[in-house]
Amino acid sequence: MEPFIDFINISDPSESKCSIDQVFAKTAVNELAALGLSRSATMKELMVSLCGDQIQPHIINSIKTLLTTRVLEEKGELEKFSRLILEIQEKESFYKAVSVLKTAAYKLTGNSIFPQTLSRLYYVKGGIIDYTKAEEWANTAIRRDPKNSYVADTLGQVHKIQFLRSWKPEEILPKAKVAFQAFKDVEVKADEEVSPDMVDSAGTERISVTFNNRGYFGFMQVAKIAFEKLSECTLNRSRIDSFIQEKKMEVEAKFAFFQWYLAYSQPDMQSLDPSYVWKDVVLCYENVHNKQSS
Repeated sequence: MEPFIDFINISDPSESKCSIDQVFAKTAVNELAALGLSRSATMKELMVSLCGDQIQPHIINSIKTLLTTRVLEEKGELEKFSRLILEIQEKESFYKAVSVLKTAAYKLTGNSIFPQTLSRLYYVKGGIIDYTKAEEWANTAIRRDPKNSYVADTLGQVHKIQFLRSWKPEEILPKAKVAFQAFKDVEVKADEEVSPDMVDSAGTERISVTFNNRGYFGFMQVAKIAFEKLSECTLNRSRIDSFIQEKKMEVEAKFAFFQWYLAYSQPDMQSLDPSYVWKDVVLCYENVHNKQSS
């Protein structure tokens, strides 16, 4: 090791952990890729080698960091995926990124974040869109962590994005109803997460320290999209009017919730910008009421 000692940083001597200098590491990865050992192949080999019957927690954390940790960009937005996944997509292919995440999902079957990331990979612009596979992986994530509202939100996002990008008049109401239900499921799970009665299978309390409002916000976004699409649709006018009337009370209730939430709580500024939330909430409210809201 002595010839390479200058490239190694010891972050915490008490934990006996060390890391390679970032510049050197990046250069090494590029050199290996030039020699035919790609990022995806290296990552998959790493998982095959390290993920045996009893995987050490720090190994799982390292893999999660490499494959799922998104970097905050200069403009304040999170990158779409982890740096490694983005580089694999850019320098290799979309399907190589899928293969790496599938390996992680199959090796670490108790973890929901890899199916979640796979789901996002299939519906986020810039990749190869496949809503069927996005839904399948979102449901896989939910099966692995059925009580987690943040995991459930992934399925809601799949249906919302598919609904947003669909313009066939006959699909508006069916797709809207599916998306609404997905976000209602998120709401239910979020309510349970802040309940003192919620315990996991081991009998340990799982009370969330923050309230997940994504179910409420997702519902309002779907309502906004639906009202905008329906305003341009002339088919089944009676069904459309009935649908809008049906959702009116729910929109009003969620509007009142966000008035309170954004006034008295402290939302996570990095994950959900209050001004962005309020803009969509107000637009949805105005669409259903056809009047200004202050």
